[in-house]
Amino acid sequence: MNLLLLRSTDWSKPLETLRRRSALIMTKRWRFTVVPISSLSVICVQLRITKGTILSQLQPQGLRGRSSWGRHRVNSSRESMEREKELQDLRKAVQSLKHSAQAAVEDSERIFTELIRSIERRCSEVKELIRDQEKAEVSRAEGLLERLEQEIAELRRRDAELEQLSHTEDHIHFLQ
Repeated sequence: MNLLLLRSTDWSKPLETLRRRSALIMTKRWRFTVVPISSLSVICVQLRITKGTILSQLQPQGLRGRSSWGRHRVNSSRESMEREKELQDLRKAVQSLKHSAQAAVEDSERIFTELIRSIERRCSEVKELIRDQEKAEVSRAEGLLERLEQEIAELRRRDAELEQLSHTEDHIHFLQ
């Protein structure tokens, strides 16, 4: 504990200087001990020792409750600091949650974009496969049509020849 010895002429010093550290203030008759507790100072007032005996020990009415009030203040300050830490932790958690949500959104967008591209590629491949099968079947069907048309033409030609021979009177020519 740092002690500061002041004379009665030193009362002009600002109280803030005294609140920064513990101090012992002595006058001709009184001795004050100033002890900082957070932003509050507790002052204990005692009569000066005369002829080796303490005549009286006083603690003014206003200062009596300050000691316990100071403890409550310290507890309150500690609780306030704990709440501030909880608040900071919660803010960090919220930021982390926002970051995670944003990352999840970006990942889902990327995945769905890839899925859409894959579906579009697959759709193009299926269309191309259908067109290729269509061409193959049309080509095969056209080949069958052409063969059938040739067979029909051949049958009609034979039918016409038979019809023509049936009108002929020359049976020898018919048998040839």
